[in-house]
Amino acid sequence: MVTPAAPPPVAAVAPRYPRTQFAITQGHHTAANVASYEILQEHSAFLAGVLAGLRVGNGRAAHLSGERVRPGLKGRAAYADGVRRVTGQDPLTAFCGNQHDAALGAAWTRALAARDARVLFAMMDGGREGVTRVCRETGVWQIGNVLDWVARDPQVYLASALADSGLCVQRAAADHAAGALAVGRATRYGLEEAASLRLVLNA
Repeated sequence: MVTPAAPPPVAAVAPRYPRTQFAITQGHHTAANVASYEILQEHSAFLAGVLAGLRVGNGRAAHLSGERVRPGLKGRAAYADGVRRVTGQDPLTAFCGNQHDAALGAAWTRALAARDARVLFAMMDGGREGVTRVCRETGVWQIGNVLDWVARDPQVYLASALADSGLCVQRAAADHAAGALAVGRATRYGLEEAASLRLVLNA
């Protein structure tokens, strides 16, 4: 017997309080009293793919992430599209199954390096330390995501696909204060919001 998944918290609570307005960020649920604000992380992932395609030379561009969640799938698809537009071929790609396992991230990175990966777009959380260690050992350039990893480790990071979802919190709060919360629809921000969504490059 398969147990259906529980609905996301706001989706479960909002119908009980129809006179209360809710806002979510980086989600995709909307209702008459629910607004969704999202920064399109996949836009900077596409730029990362273009850069990887330009830098791989005779090697391969690669991607590594943990669980197959919606943001990870969208980011991987956008990155692959960017790589294909430059190289004409798909990147190596893997979901290792856990965003937070450094040993697992290291093992998968070593396997990708063995298949001639030269630039790796890693969409990892706690497991990133293992990925970065192996990139340093094997000479594979890494492209980070969400944060500015170039500033933290310029010897390993070619670039970082920045995506600061704090913009969504700011806009939702400002809209609520103005009595204009965008309930019933999704408000999305792309590369036009360059302070929050861009590709940070290593010098």
